[in-house]
Amino acid sequence: MLLDVQMPDVDGFEIAKLIRSRRQSAHTPIIFVTAHYGADVDVRRGYSLGAVDYIFAPVIPEILRAKASVFVELALMRQKLEVANKDLESFTYSVSHDLRAPLRAIDGYARMLEEDHAGKLDDEGRRLLKTVLDSSSKMRQLIDDLLAFSRFNRKAVRSTDLDMSELAR
Repeated sequence: MLLDVQMPDVDGFEIAKLIRSRRQSAHTPIIFVTAHYGADVDVRRGYSLGAVDYIFAPVIPEILRAKASVFVELALMRQKLEVANKDLESFTYSVSHDLRAPLRAIDGYARMLEEDHAGKLDDEGRRLLKTVLDSSSKMRQLIDDLLAFSRFNRKAVRSTDLDMSELAR
């Protein structure tokens, strides 16, 4: 979307706020176009409202078309990535649930073997049984991690201020 910063009744910044406030247009690429060579404050304000670029007049049509096509392509790629992520999330959720039932059976039978027949097993048998129980515990943790991953995109992203100097230290 191309927005003129200085329009007659409402400025482009207000329109950008409206665009960003609506779910269906929140990620629409916005390029601000202006003939006003204002302070850097206006440019920063445009970018803070989610602009992908800021162009000053006189506009060179070829450059504007090239920039617009790049941002449209990026927006389309973003949409495809969102679809792929949703598919991956659904697949991960389904697989992790499907893995739980056989794992419960393996773990359950191994525990019954341990409780009812551990005394009849030699050292190697007890070692092998312990390996099965330890491995089923690790697998349960992996499945829980997969489920947590599948729910990751459902959580709202929270922004926070970071001290980058401290983080680098």
